[in-house]
Amino acid sequence: MSGLFVVLVYIFGTIPSMLQQVYILNIRPINWEECDKAKIFGTRYASKSGLEQGNLVLVRRTGKDYGCLRIWEFESEVKATDVPWTDAEYTWKQSFKELAGFKSPFREDFAGTSKYSTKVALSAMRLAGSIVRLKPDELARYLAALLREKVSEMKPEIRDMMQHLVTAEERIPTAVQPPRQPPRKGDIVGEPINYRGIVYAPLNEAGVILLFSRMMEDLGIIYESSPAEYPDMIGRIRTVRGFERVRIEFEFVSSNFFRHGHDPAGCDMIVCWENDIKADRAAELERNGVKILALSEIIEGGVDDQVREDLSDYRAVS
Repeated sequence: MSGLFVVLVYIFGTIPSMLQQVYILNIRPINWEECDKAKIFGTRYASKSGLEQGNLVLVRRTGKDYGCLRIWEFESEVKATDVPWTDAEYTWKQSFKELAGFKSPFREDFAGTSKYSTKVALSAMRLAGSIVRLKPDELARYLAALLREKVSEMKPEIRDMMQHLVTAEERIPTAVQPPRQPPRKGDIVGEPINYRGIVYAPLNEAGVILLFSRMMEDLGIIYESSPAEYPDMIGRIRTVRGFERVRIEFEFVSSNFFRHGHDPAGCDMIVCWENDIKADRAAELERNGVKILALSEIIEGGVDDQVREDLSDYRAVS
């Protein structure tokens, strides 16, 4: 950590604006050892990561033993010509400096089918992706919880930096929200998911469409058109060949696809909340190259490189 940073904090009582940009970095278990040893990370996108020198990064290990294990500071980014990972083709390699390390992960303790954490007031889906930037209120909650649990493992200057970050973010004014009306008797909502402004899980097809619209960027899918008839949407999905056309049908549960009389030959992907399709119907979809994207499973497991690979690995229509 630079002496200049400490001087700025203690003289001006503030934090350089660049350092207030804090990101989550998610590393798969199979790559953790190599990344941690060399303090490096890799991305597979055409453009750079968007990280700038001095940005702070909370480094998480995904998988069964998930959680934040390191605090790094971003230093540089170069073309990925010599990376140690063999699980995929990487385009950019980022290098970091370690500021803090923990003996055991700071677990967010996601629970329930919605995978919501009361500890940091975030859903698991909010942390999905290779690199995730936290909003000011999210950052304050996350760092406050991290400090409470891991302060004894931080050097004094790192502890003070974290505390100043929390204080600075808590001072950022937020828009005044109108008082919420109490729900009418009989109102029914889904389980809390708290994903990008969507508080509850969908209960119908319209809710699936709204939730999917918030996930599209993470999934590498862009909107192209909405046909008047079947299917519901034409999109483009990022593949190694470029953005390829994909025909999408929305359903609340996947079995509704056949219940509504749809022809698998006219569809590439079913987007639903829950996949309840039976084996014989699943085999029919597979023969026609139709994939099922169950958003409840994405909420639970997050969007990682494997999910994107699975989505883009299909026979593109002409």
